Amino acid sequence: NTFTLPDAHFDDLGSDGRCINNIAFTPDGQWGFVGNPWFNDLLAFNIPNYSLKPYLHIASEPHTGSSVSRVAVSPDGTRVLVSAILTNNVYVVPINYTASALQFGDPGTIHDSAGYADWDGYNNIEVLDNNTAFIGSWRSNELVQLNYRFASIASFYNTADSPEQITLTPDGRFLAVTCVSPGNEVDIFATNPMAINVPFLRSSTTEFTGYGI
Repeated sequence: NTFTLPDAHFDDLGSDGRCINNIAFTPDGQWGFVGNPWFNDLLAFNIPNYSLKPYLHIASEPHTGSSVSRVAVSPDGTRVLVSAILTNNVYVVPINYTASALQFGDPGTIHDSAGYADWDGYNNIEVLDNNTAFIGSWRSNELVQLNYRFASIASFYNTADSPEQITLTPDGRFLAVTCVSPGNEVDIFATNPMAINVPFLRSSTTEFTGYGI
């Protein structure tokens, strides 16, 4: 099946780097989503009824600004996350389904008011569960954790170099981050880190003899 989406303009140069788009699907495989960077639209299409092609214009992005880039879908299929590289926003778009249609809700905006977060076209969004997602901030050298259910940034994790492509392990326990220039390294983060208190042994109040595990 070959079909054209409304106002499709999939890849273009923006002032912050090349927009790179991808296609993400709902868990049931019936709806696909792709970003339109030139017109800043979130485009959707149905499978197998390819004539159903609703789209959402993200009005807060500058028109013809080459901004909307990567998309991701929550595991329950109720939200689509959209990155915008000119404004360094992540939009959280609620999705409602009927028997033969899809409706977009009003998008929530995740923005870092401190200015640390900085996306480029290569930064993809990885969704851990129905609350948590991750994206790399390539200029501030940080992995950004998002609480997208509440449209907020949860925390930053420092990486040595510019983080771009990120990948979750199939069990969701670890996140691999490809860091480019100058180190060309891969950083591994635990998605649910835990502090372990290790007791130490003393023969007196002044003498240390070792650790007990």
